[in-house]
Amino acid sequence: MGGIGLTDLSAFIDWFQMVPSGPEHAIVVWREAGPPARVRGVRVSRDGVLDPAWATTGSILVADSASDATAIPDGAGGLHLLWHASGAPRWTRWLASGVPAAGHLASGRLLTPSGASDYSDALPHMLEVPGAAARPGGGLLFAWTRPDGQGRLRWFEPDGTPSLSEPGDGREAPARAAAVADDGAGGAHVFYAAYDPSMGSTGIKHHRVFATGVLPVGAPGALARVELAPPVPNPARGSTRFAITLPDAQQATLTLHDLAGRVVRAHTLQGAGTHVARFDGLERLPAGLYLARLRLGRETRTTRLVLAR
Repeated sequence: MGGIGLTDLSAFIDWFQMVPSGPEHAIVVWREAGPPARVRGVRVSRDGVLDPAWATTGSILVADSASDATAIPDGAGGLHLLWHASGAPRWTRWLASGVPAAGHLASGRLLTPSGASDYSDALPHMLEVPGAAARPGGGLLFAWTRPDGQGRLRWFEPDGTPSLSEPGDGREAPARAAAVADDGAGGAHVFYAAYDPSMGSTGIKHHRVFATGVLPVGAPGALARVELAPPVPNPARGSTRFAITLPDAQQATLTLHDLAGRVVRAHTLQGAGTHVARFDGLERLPAGLYLARLRLGRETRTTRLVLAR
């Protein structure tokens, strides 16, 4: 009942977490109260034997002061470690062998394009459910909210660099994402809290962000699909936005219809790639259910929009 000591008892610990590392091991990470508030970690077997590849007093995973730290498995026996420093979200990846992954340092990589100036609430409730998830091969998905209230989602490669197959500043996604997950097809599932007027309460909603926001790496030519994502926000009051992917240079039309079939808003788009169509002045329309329809040649895509008051 005495337990096996994993940390330096001379240092006060104010946070710790454990993530699985293969079938027989786990990685335990903790933050020293500081200063500096460094993050250390050890790898331990299920019978309590420390992995000698990791420092017995805890390898230093984050050298500088870290706040709001959280760890998630990388899917390959190592871990992704995310934290805030100097007002910006940062990330590093450590392998099961006790060394940083190629391209990663203990100082971490910035997760938003412009650091602290580019987000207002990255990883909400970070210690509970992070807005980040592992990608196959050791990459990362990361969701955050910008100061203008727009949600963004970025794809990162295993070496910490932003994915070249997606925009460098990320893709539009629901704001205040509570959790994200890889969809197995290069895209992401985003889960977020939103008010449901039909229920009169806040519930958890799901939004899927498809890949192919830019041409896939090594695959020149046109995009293969027409995509119309659900609007954000939804329900909406004054305005809402639609993320649209077009496969070629044809002109497309996005129309908003009431339940009688009348067109109440219209927007035209052109050019292969990802577009954002915005409808404003929605407060002048009656509350209720509307249908948004994207038409490109013979192809159509439809999604729903709820206007609330």
